[in-house]
Amino acid sequence: MKKSIVLFLAIFCLSVACKKDETRVTKFVPSWNGGEINFDSISYAIINYSDANEIKDSLDSMNPDIFSHSVKVSNPFSISLTDEHFYLLKKFDLFDKSDKLLYYIPYRTQLNYSGGITLPFAFKAMNRTLVLPVTKKN
Repeated sequence: MKKSIVLFLAIFCLSVACKKDETRVTKFVPSWNGGEINFDSISYAIINYSDANEIKDSLDSMNPDIFSHSVKVSNPFSISLTDEHFYLLKKFDLFDKSDKLLYYIPYRTQLNYSGGITLPFAFKAMNRTLVLPVTKKN
């Protein structure tokens, strides 16, 4: 009986010690207030983001050139993130097959911007879909 209790405790301790951070998939759906987005014309998205825990200085959080992760994803635009972590979205650009920029989310440094959200955009990693208003590149 003693051996089975010790074995049970050993297995329990190992399972707790080996527990990995769970990941969550966050999906980004772009929307444009000027009308419908033709998703067939979009080939991929470039998403730059940082884990908020990795940012040491508040100036780094506002700098679009400082980020810890960059991914190129096709539709559906989703990324796997560590559960319950907060992230800062630093870039969200949508390109066509010829690498032409079609849509983007502007950075907060643009003056007099009055439409939608601006970057950096803070969000928490969960299994969910975020609708992001984008701006059409002229």
